[in-house]
Amino acid sequence: MVSQQLIEELKTIIEEEHKKNLEIEKVTQIANNLVSFFNLLVKIHHREEDLKNKYNYKDKYESRK
Repeated sequence: MVSQQLIEELKTIIEEEHKKNLEIEKVTQIANNLVSFFNLLVKIHHREEDLKNKYNYKDKYESRK
């Protein structure tokens, strides 16, 4: 969950950058969607790193045989 202060900051940014005056409920939804999106990106990144490390380790191990 996003803090009320951050939601207010996002509301200000949207107003200044996009000239849109959205209701706080809509800004809250946008903020939560952004958090979910970045959480997904982090999960993808960690999965890719784990796979890369797994195959790098396997390649190093196999090359020693």
